[in-house]
Amino acid sequence: MQDKVYAQESSSVKSKQTRLPKVLTSAVKGLHASAENQFDGSKLYGDKHNADVATYLKLELSEEYEPDYSDAVIRRVVYRCYESKRRMHNDGQPSRTSAKQENERKNKIRNRQRQLYVRRMKLCKDKEKRFWSEINEKFMTEEESDEEDPNVFVQHKLYWRSERLTKFIKKLDKRDETAKGQPRKKRVLSTAFSDAPTPKVAPSWAVAPAYIVMVKVKTGFHCLSFLWLRISPVNKMGELNQQ
Repeated sequence: MQDKVYAQESSSVKSKQTRLPKVLTSAVKGLHASAENQFDGSKLYGDKHNADVATYLKLELSEEYEPDYSDAVIRRVVYRCYESKRRMHNDGQPSRTSAKQENERKNKIRNRQRQLYVRRMKLCKDKEKRFWSEINEKFMTEEESDEEDPNVFVQHKLYWRSERLTKFIKKLDKRDETAKGQPRKKRVLSTAFSDAPTPKVAPSWAVAPAYIVMVKVKTGFHCLSFLWLRISPVNKMGELNQQ
């Protein structure tokens, strides 16, 4: 019966979209922080320990703020307090923490790729811009700051990118160094390939011939459309070595 009551309170909080009174949310935080027993985020709201804490908070708030605020609003405020504690517990779990860190790492890599693409585009001369417009940031080498030395970038090579595009990019980077009068930040090539898949559409000169499966001519300036094999770098390198 008790679990059913707390399930109803949970449903009530989720269904209400109105903002809870600030005076109540502040009061419940203060009461909870100074209470001898606090919510256990690792347990459900209907657990005996959490039920006792909720009862204490509701009684204290009711005594102070009723009839200005209804019992339903007070119950919602108390449950919201538990939700915060529960969320803090879940966010601290290793699996969630590692997943969050991995997403942040990938976002940083994607942002870095966009920055590299835009910067190199500005370095292109008129004729080069036509070629550069045929690719996007996905063709940029994945780079991330070294954990031990933030002044060093670790590069993860794109196993499917053509040597021609790589040389073109190096040419633009050299042009950038000359313009700035100083060398770029140090790069270290990782022994691990990037796991980024090959683009579904790309110009012929930007992808290594070994990864082209089928070619479909597309109207436009030297632009071809391709379908690519979804092969891991290890397997593909193995096939090439056997040939």
